[in-house]
Amino acid sequence: MSIFVALILQLPVNAFAQSISQSSQKIKKTDWEKLTKDLDYQDDVRKANKEKSQRSSHANSRPIKVPSFQLGSAAQIILIIAVVLLILFLVSRFLLQKTVDKNVSNLNLDIAQAEEKLLETDLEYLLRNAQQQQDWRLALRIYYLMVLKNLHQFNYIKWRKEKTNFDYNLELQNWQSLPDWKKITRQYERSWYGEQLLPQTQFLEQEANIKLILQNLSTQPAN
Repeated sequence: MSIFVALILQLPVNAFAQSISQSSQKIKKTDWEKLTKDLDYQDDVRKANKEKSQRSSHANSRPIKVPSFQLGSAAQIILIIAVVLLILFLVSRFLLQKTVDKNVSNLNLDIAQAEEKLLETDLEYLLRNAQQQQDWRLALRIYYLMVLKNLHQFNYIKWRKEKTNFDYNLELQNWQSLPDWKKITRQYERSWYGEQLLPQTQFLEQEANIKLILQNLSTQPAN
């Protein structure tokens, strides 16, 4: 009997407690909706996705560092060596050309002095220098002066600086080598006064003729 009474009394209490619990849940849910109605979680999600995308894009845009291969360094070294060699070559050519120009200038000065003092000049020395410089025009001129010097020493002509080749030919009318000498004179005048290029082959040909004339002069009695 007492148990039955207790159950009857418990029923209203349980119903009241359940009602309070449901009301509390409704209140909490209603309050939560009011508190969160202005919050947009989608913006946070989109913002997070955007930041993630930016980080990914930035990472992809970074230049990929590839370890430098030794071939690049070797190519740079080869290039530097090539430039240095080129500079050395140009400097050496410049110095060589400067030396040659100086020698030619000195040789031309010596020739000018030889024309002033033909009888006192060592023409053999000047001839060797001209041949070393491979200046065949100048070498032929020196040979020509050598013949004039010998003709003067053997009394075939009277050398004077102001005389022309025509004047000397008039003095050599009785000289037996005059025809050969006239041929040499024409070649000499074309190359020297006409400033024509004298190849080495033509020089060697004229050199042989001049040496023959000089040899004949040395074996003939003085005029």
